[in-house]
Amino acid sequence: MTEIEIPLFRVRKGSKVGFQVQAQAPPPVSSAEGALSPAARSLALGHRCVKAVEAGEAQDFTDLARSLGISQARVSQLVALTFLAPDIQEDLLQVAPGTERLTIHHLLLVARRSNWKEQRGFWAGLRGDR
Repeated sequence: MTEIEIPLFRVRKGSKVGFQVQAQAPPPVSSAEGALSPAARSLALGHRCVKAVEAGEAQDFTDLARSLGISQARVSQLVALTFLAPDIQEDLLQVAPGTERLTIHHLLLVARRSNWKEQRGFWAGLRGDR
């Protein structure tokens, strides 16, 4: 008897759920030290949304929201995170001290600042740097 293993992973497309073949099994998500915070994952998803539209995988952000099964407002929030100053984005992705407790709502407060200098000042206050 011959057995063949094909790694599959679940894919959600709107309200439908299916399976897709993947070349390699996805890396296990660790909840230990080094895991990304929800805010950092939101930032990464925001970048993925922008790239999907730029690459033509989705016609626009409305189409993307529909295909992901989330609201247009949530996609707008995720995309707004991509306008954070580069050093702030780096802090989030490297899990710098003081960033692990921040949420997407904290980041949106920072992203609403009109320039990177103001963002950095507000960011320092959120992280507790003085």
